[in-house]
Amino acid sequence: ESHETLIQVRVDGKTNEIPVAQALLPYLPLRGRMVTADALHTQTAFAQGVLDQGGDFLLSVKGNQPTLYADIALAFADPASRCSAPIRTTDRRRGRTDVRSLRTTTCLNTYITALPGVGQVAELTRTVTEKGKTTQDVVYLVTSCPPDRGCPAQLLTWIRGHWSIEARHHVRDGTFGEDHS
Repeated sequence: ESHETLIQVRVDGKTNEIPVAQALLPYLPLRGRMVTADALHTQTAFAQGVLDQGGDFLLSVKGNQPTLYADIALAFADPASRCSAPIRTTDRRRGRTDVRSLRTTTCLNTYITALPGVGQVAELTRTVTEKGKTTQDVVYLVTSCPPDRGCPAQLLTWIRGHWSIEARHHVRDGTFGEDHS
């Protein structure tokens, strides 16, 4: 909830951030906290590391996990799937309207074996209208947090929190060129 950067580590050019992030998990105060990360970290070892420290994870699923992505997309596309009622938020700022709709399911919990401790899966649909043009994208997420501790409204809050961190990184990268150094 505080959106703080707890630690920053230089990543050697001969590796990437995946093993570095996994190695840092035991040093972070994760008990009782939600850890969000990019799809790059939707890895068994990362998820297990968060759970081992007493935390929960909320990870996006994208093309780097093609089978998992396809399975989740198929489950949400099936009208017979048991899903929560969608929760929607609308933000209007500077001539732009963002509508977010999130629904969850637990029907895949035992099916997803690539990640430990799955509590539910979510589908987030973002619809943006700006200058008369509307775009829509769908993001799939996996969390260890069960519905009784992470209802759709809470998941949406955590997701928005993650985006605020991404926005700060974008500013720093644009200003200091961190991704190119």
